[in-house]
Amino acid sequence: MFCNSKARGIFASTNTSKQPPLNAVIFENTMKKITLLAALLIGLNAVASAQSNGNGNNGNAYGNNGNGNGQGNNGNGNGNGGSNNSSGSSNSGTGEASAATQSTHLALSNAIEVTFTSNMSAMGGDVTMPFSTVNDYANGIESDAQEMKVRSNKNFSVAVKANNSEFSYTGNTSPAPEMPVEGVLAVKVTANSTGGDVAGSFSNYATLTASNQNLITSADRGGNQAFSVKYKATPSFAYPAGTYAVDVVYTATQE
Repeated sequence: MFCNSKARGIFASTNTSKQPPLNAVIFENTMKKITLLAALLIGLNAVASAQSNGNGNNGNAYGNNGNGNGQGNNGNGNGNGGSNNSSGSSNSGTGEASAATQSTHLALSNAIEVTFTSNMSAMGGDVTMPFSTVNDYANGIESDAQEMKVRSNKNFSVAVKANNSEFSYTGNTSPAPEMPVEGVLAVKVTANSTGGDVAGSFSNYATLTASNQNLITSADRGGNQAFSVKYKATPSFAYPAGTYAVDVVYTATQE
């Protein structure tokens, strides 16, 4: 670092009787200026050299190859700027960090659904059982299997009933005949992968009524709890031609 104090080498004298020639004065003064400037530069260079060797990459002390508490070139002391075993901090320190926290809540409600797998709907397709011969009337008609699926987050049971105690009638007979459900229409469970038990006598054909009856009990919760049923109708020979219909209702209830 230079401080611009170049020490002007011009001296005033009151003794006019011994003044040297002008050229000699100028030369002498110039030499003094050069000498002073050279000395100043040498001193400043010595200080800069010591500072450079002591305050470089290896600490705050002055000197070369220092091994004390300071550090010179390649020193191992405890300076504050060093990168060789120095206890000071370097330029590659870790940055600042900030964190934000948010609580997440899951608001779960109990849910259950029963559908027919044929159309993935709660309203199944019509099941038609045609009576064409006397053997059909005598022996009854059995339907194809109807598969249903329950999805529930809790264990459940399934009940079954007819929505009316009698079939509705569409035909030419008047007054309309009255065919009861009970004793004519029966249902049985033909497959069960719910993890539950087939209730009552529904492992075989059991008649339907207008009241709920347990069909499957203690079924496991899950997203694909399936079971299948078949219907059998035995109207005998007591009723005239026409179409007789009744809705069968399956109710899945969480336990």
